[in-house]
Amino acid sequence: MANASVEKLKALGLRHGEKVVMGLAAGLSLLFLFQAATRETIQTTPEEVAKSAEQAQQNLQRKQEPDDILKRLEEAGIKNPSFEKIVDSQSQNKLSADTFKLRTAWTSPEPGAGLIRDTPVLIAPTELVAYPAEGVRWSTSSKTESGSPRARRTPRSRRPSPSRARIGGRGGAAGRPWSAWTG
Repeated sequence: MANASVEKLKALGLRHGEKVVMGLAAGLSLLFLFQAATRETIQTTPEEVAKSAEQAQQNLQRKQEPDDILKRLEEAGIKNPSFEKIVDSQSQNKLSADTFKLRTAWTSPEPGAGLIRDTPVLIAPTELVAYPAEGVRWSTSSKTESGSPRARRTPRSRRPSPSRARIGGRGGAAGRPWSAWTG
């Protein structure tokens, strides 16, 4: 037997746990709404936004000379890496894929792993037999064990079962017997 106080706490948690969680969620949402309502608003005027937009537009439309750009790059310490020389030197040293090959295989070969894939067995549609209200069954042969051809199944009943009648309602399609569909 478990401790009685533990059982009481478990029963209390099951009865009132959801109420406590919903109360905490409601309290947090009220706290967040109060903080959002009491905060200061942004003190930006439409004139300041328009002025910033005009400055940005002027910076985009301003024409810069290539010599000025090169001078600023040299002052910042950015030098020409001479990409042409780097590409020419790399074209002389051809890269081989063997240097990047993994040392070990990702998977180990398993015995008989490709046997199923190499010899697929196809299901002939002549070996499938469909029965009304039962689906499709696999038939290994067209003869029974006694050697005679398989006898045709007799229909169970011409009246629909009570469960089928309830599904489609009175006179519904689901309540019809199979013979009504097959003609």
